[in-house]
Amino acid sequence: MMTKRMRYPLLASFLCALLLAAGCKEAESYKGTDTSADETAKQPITTVRFDQTLHDFGEIPEGQIATHRFEFTNTGKYPLQIGRVQPTCGCTTPDWSKKPIPPGKKGYVEVKFDSNGRPGAATKTVRVVANTDPQETVLTFKASVTGKP
Repeated sequence: MMTKRMRYPLLASFLCALLLAAGCKEAESYKGTDTSADETAKQPITTVRFDQTLHDFGEIPEGQIATHRFEFTNTGKYPLQIGRVQPTCGCTTPDWSKKPIPPGKKGYVEVKFDSNGRPGAATKTVRVVANTDPQETVLTFKASVTGKP
């Protein structure tokens, strides 16, 4: 038989696990693309050069959706295909070049950061998986979110 003293910690643990699982599912919802990561790995390997891999939004008011476009160039010999773009947080929504990028041409990965409910310093990352060497590129953005008045 459980006492009240035993039930509350058990309930609190259950709720924490539930919240963590929900947060993970939110971030995982952006994994899919037209080309799977497995298919991308089977394509000829090319190289990529991002114009920048870190962006600082600076100070933004809470509730603002901040957008930044990371541009890249296919510096290799074969078409570049992004297989997956995965943010680390459900507050970040990515968009990217879906069609193969020919050698010498540019593509993009755009991130939208929803600062609602996230006052304070924020540093978020987005993993880009493509048929490149290295296969994964990590893009980072920062913001200082000022709380609502």
